Order: sequence, then C-alpha cells, then structure tokens
Amino acid sequence: MGHLCADMKTYRIFTLLAAVVSLGFGCSRANNTYIYLDNQGRTAIKGPFYYASEFSDGIAAVRFDNSGDTFLIDEAGHQLKMPHIKAAGRCEAGKIPASPDGKKWGVLSVTGEWLIQPKYSLVALCDNGRVILEERVLVQCDTNQPPAGSSGLKELTASSGREDNGQQQEQSAGMLNNSAKKVWKSNISIANVLGVMEWSVKGVDVCYYAGENRYCIGNNGYFMLFDEHGISIGTNRYDYSVSFREGLACVRLAHKDGCIDVFGRLVIPYAFDELSPFHCGLSVAGKGWPNRRFGYIDRHGNIVMDFQFENARDFSEGLAAVSKNGKYGYIDVSGHNVIDFKYDLARDFHDGVAAVKIGKLYGFIDSHGREVIQPSFERVDDFHNNRIPIRLSAK
Repeated sequence: MGHLCADMKTYRIFTLLAAVVSLGFGCSRANNTYIYLDNQGRTAIKGPFYYASEFSDGIAAVRFDNSGDTFLIDEAGHQLKMPHIKAAGRCEAGKIPASPDGKKWGVLSVTGEWLIQPKYSLVALCDNGRVILEERVLVQCDTNQPPAGSSGLKELTASSGREDNGQQQEQSAGMLNNSAKKVWKSNISIANVLGVMEWSVKGVDVCYYAGENRYCIGNNGYFMLFDEHGISIGTNRYDYSVSFREGLACVRLAHKDGCIDVFGRLVIPYAFDELSPFHCGLSVAGKGWPNRRFGYIDRHGNIVMDFQFENARDFSEGLAAVSKNGKYGYIDVSGHNVIDFKYDLARDFHDGVAAVKIGKLYGFIDSHGREVIQPSFERVDDFHNNRIPIRLSAK
C-alpha cells in the first residue's frame, strides 16, 4: 500500500470488496478502446475491447460494447466458455465471482459451471479455500442506543452450522424496538467453495478475509478478528480494518498504530501515527502531523530507515518507491537509492516493471531504472500475468 492520500485507512476497509464489485476494471472508461500490452510494450491481445480488466490467475474480464455483457478471456485472448454474465470479479485458484444480472452474485469455475448459485448480494473469494457470502438486509436499529462504536462489536457473536434463527445476532447488532430506524446491514456466511456454510454472523457492516485464516468483521466503525471457526480473537475493537501480511497485522487503538500476530498478541507497541502491512520484512511507518514523514521498521519494531521520506510505498519485488523534494525514486531493502529521484509519481513493481509518471504521462521502467515503455498514457493499471489493459484514447 502506498501513502499517497490522507484517507488510506478507509481504503483498507474496502480493498477486498471493491476488487469484486468493480469488476477489476481499473482505469476502464466508457467510449474508449482497450488492448493488452506485455511488459515490453508489445501488443499481446488486440481486442479491441470496450472494457478490459487486469488479469488475475491468468483470466481477465472484458466487454465488447456497452450492453454490459461480460466475457472472460485467457492470456492468449481466447474466450472461455461461460454462461451469460453481466459482471465478474478477479479469478482466484480457478474460481470466479460472477453475476448474471449485475445484482446477484455467485461463483463460477473456469469451465463455466456455477459452483455457488448467483443469489447473494456479494461474494468474495479467500486464499484459504473459503468464500464470504453476503446478503444485504434492511434492519431496524434503536436510535436510543449509545453512539456508534461505544458498544461496537463487543457483544458480537458468530454461529456455526446451518441451524440459526438469528435472534442472538440480531440483538447483539442492535436491531430492536419502537424508536428504531431502518439501516442497511449485512448477514455474512463463511462457506466452502460449494456454498456449504461453516459459520455465520448477522447484522454487521462488513466482513472480509484478513489473511492467515483470519476474518475481520466491522460494525459501527470498529473492527474485530475471528478465526476460521468464527471464534473471536481477543476482545480488542480496532479503529480500522485488519489485514495480515507475513504473519503480522497493523492495527490502530487510541489514534496510534502497532502490530499484532495471528493470535491477537501485541508484538509492536502502539507508537506510530501510521503503519502499512509488511512486505519483504519491512513496514512503512509514519510520524508527525500535518507534515508527516515516513521511514521503515522491521518485524520487531526497530526503525531501520529514518523518517526522511515525504511519501513511501510498500516494497515489491525488492524495491520501494519513495519521494524526496517532490520527486520519486526507488530504494532497496537496505535503504540504498537504486533508481534516481526524478519521477512525479511512481508505483510498485509487478512482473518486473513499474509505472512511473513524468509530467502528465505514465510509462514503465525495469528494476534497473531502464525505460521499457516510454511515457505515453494518461492512466495505467499494473501488470499481472505479463498483461496490462491500455486505453488507446489515453495515448
């Protein structure tokens, strides 16, 4: 995650969900023509497409016109045989969130079979072989209850198996009495890839997979962790969503960031104004306000690079984009400057290349700073599976 805007904490909450509901269409816009390039700038898939998504697990979603009909293609541009769909999410391990009408979602196999029938408000695939199934419901919440977050998720419980009348969960979520108003909440089920429910929780705001067989559930502005059986991990209610990376998760309490392990134990004290998930054994750390500066800490909380950068991104493929004096360059995990500070913006490395911006246009460089695709595009995504969708009208 990069530190390029003040609202990145909010962004963390919705990353997984947005990956599904946005169809993964990155910079796609109406009335434009898309093709795919490889990481040498050569045309890999001619199209042309009306919409084109990033590749994931060797599959991308495309549209040929503005009818909304969505098709799946492989890295060679061949269409996969699928039922009629209007939307699709990112493929994970041969499974694809998809919707026949853009409203109800299920899960398709790469051979076009519905593994989970399209009857949910949202589905999200997890890398532990589970699926999050969400049903949005309009419920009553007591307006005389304490302010949002004062009780938070402390009373939240999960139920296991198929039998559940929902009474305990509804009361713990505050869906009650005569002074109630109606609000949208979510009923969540954690299921296997065939849709068989393993545990569930009702009346929450959001649930997503946090990595390491952990789930993060948010309600009334606070977040708690649950294990693969739906058992809460500790009693802490965190100020923003939790995602594990390399065995640790950055969490916030009382306006400070620290890190916990998968058992909820604090391993890095709440001493930082901002922390980012670990990559290559390092986390971006921020201090100060309003003139925040960034450095890097290791897994023990030791500062290994001083708070010297105006902005800093996570490490990817051994390099991280950082900025000084309004210009971006790249450093290695030892803190050595390996690519000069000369770019107006710089992104993470994917498939051996990174997007960099000079003036108003993006191009791509390799890990030695050599230009592999000259700056020609106003908007770009990142490379995945050695493919990137490019809007031709943006040249």
